[in-house]
Amino acid sequence: MSILHKAAQQTETDKIIAFDVVDSTNSMNLSVRLEDGRGIIVPLWWFPRLAGVGKRALELAEVFPHGIHWEALGEAIPVESFTKGIPDTSPWAKAWRSEHGYSNFDERAEERVQELRESQYGVREAAELLGVSRQRIHALIQAGRLSATKLGTDYVITLRDLQCVGERKNGRPRKRQEPQVPSVVALL
Repeated sequence: MSILHKAAQQTETDKIIAFDVVDSTNSMNLSVRLEDGRGIIVPLWWFPRLAGVGKRALELAEVFPHGIHWEALGEAIPVESFTKGIPDTSPWAKAWRSEHGYSNFDERAEERVQELRESQYGVREAAELLGVSRQRIHALIQAGRLSATKLGTDYVITLRDLQCVGERKNGRPRKRQEPQVPSVVALL
């Protein structure tokens, strides 16, 4: 399963609707427009496999809601790379950036990836934090009451989303009882 197919299974609403290659004075950048109106620009050197490719070849990308794909280059970038600020973290990409003077960037990127991992939980951890069963977490996700990203066969849930669900009171809301008005017959 490709990275774009995995990204397509997510439940988040970040969807790419437009893509462009922006040529600045000293580097090229990738620009995306998301469905919610946000525009995000990242430097091309985040993705070294694309760094040596010309602008025309880059513009031949296929844009999907959950990523960008270059069939001829065999390269794909998921939407999360733009929205969460995560570059290619493969060993090859790190080596390339080190050779080209971007080594301190990889340290910051690793810190960012670690922060994201620490603020996200699997179904089991989410169930423990909320004091409910794993089945209940799955039910909340399926009902759309708990936002989660599906990665392969697992769900990843952010701490913020868990806090929103955790603030709800347990059980069903009580029915409002109408005030009892004494009947006229009882008063006579």
